[in-house]
Amino acid sequence: MAEWRENKPAIKRENVLMVYTGKCACMCGCSGKYRYPKACAELGKAQRGYEVKPEEINEAQVTRVLKTLATLDNVEVFEIYGKAGDSLYYGWEDREANKRIAVYTKPGASYTKPEGL
Repeated sequence: MAEWRENKPAIKRENVLMVYTGKCACMCGCSGKYRYPKACAELGKAQRGYEVKPEEINEAQVTRVLKTLATLDNVEVFEIYGKAGDSLYYGWEDREANKRIAVYTKPGASYTKPEGL
């Protein structure tokens, strides 16, 4: 269950750690792919504990996911707590089309949590 939901979330590109596109399944990477902005390759390595491969760096895919998410309603948002600071997970899925997309923000990226939560 999401901590909250947002319509058409506007996520600043400089706050993006990685994006995910794939099928409605687990998000280990077997049913989709993670892509990183070039500037986050080292942070991605530190967060997950192993190298971000060159084929995982894809600026165009990061842009596509951000633009798509900004058109969607009912996007789930979770706060993620880690050693490097809080970050957010924005996720949306279409079960009928078997499609899931997600954006993870960098630890410590500023955000405003809706009042009353």
